[in-house]
Amino acid sequence: MQNRPILILLLLLVWFAAVPARALATALPAADTSSPKSTLFGFIAASDDRYNALLGPEGLVTTYLQSSRLFLDRASTRIHMARVYKSRKLTAKYLDLSHIPVAILEQQSWRLTIQLKEILDRLPLPSAVDVPDAEAMQGRTFKKWKLPDSDITIALVESGPRAGEYLFTPETVDQVPFLYEAIKDEPRRSGTSAHMYDFLFMKPTGVALVTARVIPSRWFLEGDPWTNRPVWGEPLWRWMALLILLGTMGGICWGAFRLSDKFSGRKSPTNVPWVFLPSLSLIIMIPSVVYILDVVLEVTPRLYSHLTEALWGFDYIALTTLVWSGFRWLTEWVIKLERIKTDSTDSQLIRLGSRLLALAIAIAILIEGASRIGLPSYSIMAGLGIGGLAVALAGQQALANLLGSLIIMFEKPFRIGHIIKTGSIEGQVENIGFRTTQLRTGDGTTLIVPSSEIIRTPIENLTLRKHWRVKKSIKIGLLTSLETLSHFKLGIEALLKENPNVNEKSIRVSLAEILPEGLEIRIEFSQEAKNSAEQLRQADVILMQILDLARASGIRFDPQDHSATPGRA
Repeated sequence: MQNRPILILLLLLVWFAAVPARALATALPAADTSSPKSTLFGFIAASDDRYNALLGPEGLVTTYLQSSRLFLDRASTRIHMARVYKSRKLTAKYLDLSHIPVAILEQQSWRLTIQLKEILDRLPLPSAVDVPDAEAMQGRTFKKWKLPDSDITIALVESGPRAGEYLFTPETVDQVPFLYEAIKDEPRRSGTSAHMYDFLFMKPTGVALVTARVIPSRWFLEGDPWTNRPVWGEPLWRWMALLILLGTMGGICWGAFRLSDKFSGRKSPTNVPWVFLPSLSLIIMIPSVVYILDVVLEVTPRLYSHLTEALWGFDYIALTTLVWSGFRWLTEWVIKLERIKTDSTDSQLIRLGSRLLALAIAIAILIEGASRIGLPSYSIMAGLGIGGLAVALAGQQALANLLGSLIIMFEKPFRIGHIIKTGSIEGQVENIGFRTTQLRTGDGTTLIVPSSEIIRTPIENLTLRKHWRVKKSIKIGLLTSLETLSHFKLGIEALLKENPNVNEKSIRVSLAEILPEGLEIRIEFSQEAKNSAEQLRQADVILMQILDLARASGIRFDPQDHSATPGRA
């Protein structure tokens, strides 16, 4: 509720700016850039036309301030602003702006053209006959021309969409703000358009135009109050407006972070994704702030480029963050919707696929954003490649564990709840992560095992076994008679055959060893059981029956060694 007046004001400013924006639909004439001569004088003529539309004897501002009207005339404003925007677009066509970031190209170009015109107004220009035309340039080896006694150069564009045109070079365009600062206090040539730059960038002309329907523009344009005095290249009123604008933006961001931190933990993220709020607030605010910097405050070229490039950078970072958190929220929502166990292998695979897709989209957004604000895409990609290689080399073990987890997730040799045995490790699987697998051992200990260690040795899934190979060895006294021994062996075989869970064909009862300390009888059979716990219970019953049989047969176990050694295959 507290931010509603600010939002309404921003919407009103955008609506009030709709009239000059619609004027851009006017057809734009082609720029003659066939030679240095046509480029130089074509640029000057288009700049003078823009000046005349605003500040000339019949210009919009001049006729308005000379009249007694309180507000600008809508019809006259529409006609004059269409002419201004047409001239603004036309003057930009005489400059090679291929190196200007796309994010600020259109807005920065008209600012630079005004400064370039101010520079040319203070330099001695050669006569038209002294500037080479297209015919004169054909006979020259070097396809460029420099304005005498200056660093301003017009050269032929060799490649690209504007190949074959003579334009003010990128080096000249880059030096325009510095050249203007060095020459702005020099006197103008007679007959040039006066105070164009000071009027547009020192007075609040943008505010006057945007609010022209509700606030009389003459209140902003008449006189020269102390707030118009420049401080570090910007008028004082603009510094105050920037402080309010950026402070408001920072306050909204801070409030969004506080709300996100306050409410994100209260409800399930699959219901109310409050985590989106900070990123969304930046994504929504930054275009509005850039619009205000461009149209309303009309920030000067150098400050405008720094501010807007930084803001668009934050905007792309916020968009990347939104994509990452959005995919995370969507993944959890799908898992909940499909009623998949949150700690299951399937849910882990869904999360992994979602993160990989989100990572790919995020990288694409960052590369595109970097390109639009002037950072070369190949540098970003090379940096990501080198950084990825460095991370891979530094985290080989972590990468091996990740690959191990992926193998487990895709091949699914076991699931959560299964009891497995691999090497010397045995336990029940409780969780399968992207780096480790959590087991619960027989004594209740939690065992965190790197996934690479699990797949390194054969995995025995005890839960999925249908048949268990059981091997038991017992030792009886050496003095046991052969008849008693034979009856005991036959009794064990009969006992095992009567058990419905024992495979009859797998039964083996044999005299394995004759040792000084006794006779070793080996018992082998295959037992059917659903899990290891059931197998152990069945084996326990069989061993108890064998013990009863031994007592009934008068079998004596050697007192020095009466152990039974179990074994399973």
